[in-house]
Amino acid sequence: TDDRALPTMKSDRDPAWSPSRTSLAIHTGTDSGDPVRIAVIDRATGAVTQDLVPGHSPEWLDAGTILFLDVVDPGTDAARADVFCVDTATLSVTRITDVGVGGTIGTLSWHPSAGLALGYAEECGASPRYSIAVVPAAAVGMARSSGTPVPRTGFAFVTPAATRAATPDWSPSGDRIAVSTWTDGSPTRVGILSVATGALDLVPGPSGAE
Repeated sequence: TDDRALPTMKSDRDPAWSPSRTSLAIHTGTDSGDPVRIAVIDRATGAVTQDLVPGHSPEWLDAGTILFLDVVDPGTDAARADVFCVDTATLSVTRITDVGVGGTIGTLSWHPSAGLALGYAEECGASPRYSIAVVPAAAVGMARSSGTPVPRTGFAFVTPAATRAATPDWSPSGDRIAVSTWTDGSPTRVGILSVATGALDLVPGPSGAE
């Protein structure tokens, strides 16, 4: 989105294609201090077709529903991010996860049969945790229909607590997740996680001659 002619700073981020590939969900904000918002823009013109709700990191669940992250208990020591969804027709918002105090969700990826992959973090204390968790698709559907979010105890952690991993992205087949992974003092690498076995293999890098 090219908004350089505007008199105020405007930032558009985290584009996600709609299932029809005609629109993009984004989160957008300005330097006014207002919360960033989820919006839908026309792919061809960049025009905002829907200004939805406060939040960030949108991901289409289906043609009429967008998953996103938003802060619970903002401005307090218990502030954390959870997953919500918004119905684009009614603007009805439903909370999908309840990560609980002490945890937060930084990133998400949706697969219609495999479920919701989450970049989960506990950053307090001497041993911070950065893990990948999965909420089954059926549990997401139940949260949508019942209005009762999935608690942290309903997350399936697919990386060990000692493994540092974030920014999950499902494979098309739903059996693997691409992640960013690292160890303390080392650069971040890209790895492929097998959901069935928990094996995490780094993507091969260039040879020393390249």
